[in-house]
Amino acid sequence: MSDVDRHRLIEEREKKLELMESDLKRRCDELDSRLASLKKENQELEKREKDLEQDQEKLKEAMGNLDASQRFQKIQMLLDEVYTLYVSAGGMPDDLHESIKLSLQARAKFP
Repeated sequence: MSDVDRHRLIEEREKKLELMESDLKRRCDELDSRLASLKKENQELEKREKDLEQDQEKLKEAMGNLDASQRFQKIQMLLDEVYTLYVSAGGMPDDLHESIKLSLQARAKFP
C-alpha cells in the first residue's frame, strides 16, 4: 500500500470518526433534552401527588368527624348530586348503576 493510499484511508477513517462523533453528540443532546423533560414531568407529578395526599387527609378528617347517620346522609346527598349531574348531562338513569359500578371497580384498583 502506497503512502497516498494510506493517507486517503486515514482521511476516510477520520471523516467516519467525525461523523460518528457528531451523531453521538446529537444523540446525547436529544437524551439530555428528554431527561430534562422527564425530570420536569416527575417534579410536577410529585407535586400533584403531594397535593392529592393533602386533599385525601382533609377528606379523611372531615369524614372522620361525622357519625354514622351523618355519613349516610352525606353519601345520599352525594348520590343525589351524581344522579342529577348524570341525567342532566344526557345520561339515562338506568345506565347510572353500571357507570357507578365501573367507577367503583376502577377506584378499587388505586388504593
